[in-house]
Amino acid sequence: MAASAVVAASAVVACGSATTAISTYVPALFGGLGSIVGAIIAGSAAWLVSSANRAEERQRDALQREEERKRDVLQRAFDSAGSHMATLSFDKYVEFCEAYAKLYRTSLVEIFRLGPCKEAMAYSAKLSNLRSEWVLWSTVETDAALKRFEDAMFEMGSDAWQTGSEFAANVPNRAELIQRMYRRFCELAGLGVWNGEKLTDDLAVASLMTAIRRTLGTDQFDKLRQETVKRALEDFTRSEVPGYRATR
Repeated sequence: MAASAVVAASAVVACGSATTAISTYVPALFGGLGSIVGAIIAGSAAWLVSSANRAEERQRDALQREEERKRDVLQRAFDSAGSHMATLSFDKYVEFCEAYAKLYRTSLVEIFRLGPCKEAMAYSAKLSNLRSEWVLWSTVETDAALKRFEDAMFEMGSDAWQTGSEFAANVPNRAELIQRMYRRFCELAGLGVWNGEKLTDDLAVASLMTAIRRTLGTDQFDKLRQETVKRALEDFTRSEVPGYRATR
């Protein structure tokens, strides 16, 4: 009986000790776990912020490299265009285009004044001779484009000559040639319609000028000039205004 009491008392003491131990260490254990979780969360947040910063830096670097690449392309374009031979060739070509355009306009004025006439053959020959004189500074593309207009002018003059009154009896297809002659005249004049037929503007003087501008690269040089001025202004503004960021 006494022994049982002693055992029961010992059990009670042991249970009390265990309860005390649990009460002491469990909060400490959970507190430590909380600190670890908090550290993990803080570390993750710091990693995310760092990754976002690195991504932004990479984006800025990529934009800067692209900007430098564009500037390099522009610089190479100007360096190439500024070489002595390129400058000389371009200047000669511009001079040829100006002379050709002037003679072509003068020829058309005379043709419009006289109407379809045999003199158109002489005007075409003058244009062809001028083109031959500048053959060293012209291009294959330009020659092909201008020759179309010269051929149309010569054909009209030839038809006018063949359908003259002195050859009327010897030209069986005179009516057909007259129709073609006036059709060419309307095409060169850019009238748009002949005898109820809608004409293209391929042979109109405006098309000739467009072809010359295209071979000269007039529109492209204008775009290049605008881009150069724009970038120069952006560089100036960036250097003068702190925190300025160009918008594109």
